[in-house]
Amino acid sequence: MIGKLAILYLFAILPLSAIGQTYSQRFDEALNQRDTSRQKQLLQEWRANKPKDADLPVAYFNFFKQRYEAESDPMVKNEFLSKALSHIDAGIAGFPNRLDMPLLKIALLGEAGRYETYTQTILAVLDRNDVVTDGWLWKRDASLVDATDFLLQYVDNFVVQLYNLQDESLHPYMDRISTRVLRSYPTHIPSLSNLAITALYHKDYEKGIGYLEKSLSVDSTNTSVLSNLAYAYGQVGQTETAIAYYQKVIKYGDAQTQDYAKKQIEKLAGK
Repeated sequence: MIGKLAILYLFAILPLSAIGQTYSQRFDEALNQRDTSRQKQLLQEWRANKPKDADLPVAYFNFFKQRYEAESDPMVKNEFLSKALSHIDAGIAGFPNRLDMPLLKIALLGEAGRYETYTQTILAVLDRNDVVTDGWLWKRDASLVDATDFLLQYVDNFVVQLYNLQDESLHPYMDRISTRVLRSYPTHIPSLSNLAITALYHKDYEKGIGYLEKSLSVDSTNTSVLSNLAYAYGQVGQTETAIAYYQKVIKYGDAQTQDYAKKQIEKLAGK
């Protein structure tokens, strides 16, 4: 009877939401609530009871990432960043098939403006993907459906983020990442388009047109590719070719894209 009462008492002092929850779930709740003391308590318990849990380094990463984002002192901020990266690096080394870990690292490196390491980490993930392919795992070791497509979407978003910073010194990073994707996936249209965009930005129209023509051989109705080709041909003085591509944009595009193409044709025709 004493044992039964003790057990009942134990459950009585636990929050109802904590019963049956994993450390990961409980930590996520504390993280969302920005409850630092609760986070520290859970990390200590977690490390003592399940030190080999793959989600533990992720939790430590998120703990220090949250401290990093909230800190105003540059030196302390850098310390938190280093600790976050150290924990996620340990997780990546210990659990190399967990895709969430390098993606978390890349996002934080971008946030911190460490673009060389950002790029190197993306390249390393792409190298690893050649081995793992669709065997990647996600948080709590869940299997990831269509993992390669999922990864490539993330990588393209990371490249677009670099472009959106409007800093041409970052373009070589974009090119390195896109070129690496194409080594494994030669017909990956987003990467071909990204290489074309940086080439066009630097007025290397011949190179940009080459990438876009290759993209078009993969998908002849891609309105983004068609529009960029029209622009490129317009820049090199091939007005008739540019208009022909804008006409294809009208044929395959939605109402907004059609309206844009029509306006461009009017401008070209008026030259």
